[in-house]
Amino acid sequence: MAQHDYVIDNQSGSSFRSDLNNNLSAIVTTNSGSSAPSTTYAYMMWADTSNNLLKRRNGANNAWQIVGDLTGDYMVMDTSKRVGFGTDTPGDYNADYDNVVIYQSSGNAGLTIATGTSGTGGIAFADGTSGDAEYRGYIDYDHANDRMRIGVQGGLRVQYGGQGSSFINASNGDTLTVRSTSGSSATYILVHGLYSSAADMSGGSDAFLIRTNGNFESASNSYGPISSDNALSKTS
Repeated sequence: MAQHDYVIDNQSGSSFRSDLNNNLSAIVTTNSGSSAPSTTYAYMMWADTSNNLLKRRNGANNAWQIVGDLTGDYMVMDTSKRVGFGTDTPGDYNADYDNVVIYQSSGNAGLTIATGTSGTGGIAFADGTSGDAEYRGYIDYDHANDRMRIGVQGGLRVQYGGQGSSFINASNGDTLTVRSTSGSSATYILVHGLYSSAADMSGGSDAFLIRTNGNFESASNSYGPISSDNALSKTS
């Protein structure tokens, strides 16, 4: 571990040699030390051995930015340009989904897309670089209106509103198809009301269901016209 101010003073031969060696030692050890170098420069690197972090000085030379973890691989890119976070071998995973791999050896792993309260965060599936080919398929969350949207063929197809309302926009063919490989009495569509736990949708009771044999079953055996007051809004 070594640090240096990167200034070689005028001095005698042996002192010059010692000063130069200390300078080179600081370079090859990335200015490593338990405290920051006393003399700093914009964009210089520092191996913070106290916190096991690799840091870089910002362009204004007034703060340190964390680059990575000294105790292991912070991020790797293999020879096939696959990127791994928390793993050295992203190519170990399914070849269709291994361009970016996030690995956590214990507990859960996840990816967060954060925006402001009026922004939209999303993922686009592109097959070109112009028009709707840039977002031929997409998933996004509109924070301003608290709604999740799914797009197909460059257009909105499914939307979930903040109060749980949803709509499906079909441009051609069936609006909603639900298939079952179970027997003729299996549930085809089920509406389950009054959940006691919103977190895991537990509790409550079946409100109505449609079975694969065509039977419609209602908890109250009550049937009537749809009220306009209960119609779902496509923009909610």
